[in-house]
Amino acid sequence: MDKKIRVGALIIKDKKILLVTSKDTTVYWSPGGGIENDESHHDALIRELKEELSLTCVASKFYTNISYYNAFIKKDVECFYYIVETEGDLKPQSEISKYHWFSKEDIEKDPEKIGENLRKQIISKLIQERYL
Repeated sequence: MDKKIRVGALIIKDKKILLVTSKDTTVYWSPGGGIENDESHHDALIRELKEELSLTCVASKFYTNISYYNAFIKKDVECFYYIVETEGDLKPQSEISKYHWFSKEDIEKDPEKIGENLRKQIISKLIQERYL
């Protein structure tokens, strides 16, 4: 079975994380997506942030990676997360219909709004390390 390689952008400002969703769901996730051809992780982040949010990635720093099974696409996924600095006017496009800046309190109040793998494996670590 093929493993899908994905990058995720962790955009954090004022102790809030930017998460996105599409019109087909109420669950939020980190901006990002699959690696195309022989793209580097950084190049994939640049492309995905431009396509999804009209943002320019000006810096990225590897944070962590996780592996999980995605039942929707029926594939194992390995996602590499980067703390990203961006510039530009945030404008959802492509498959992204909405975005929200989530604080630690927002997440604790309504945890089911956040994708389970992201919430349990990434956001919990960001909270523990006081990014949020």
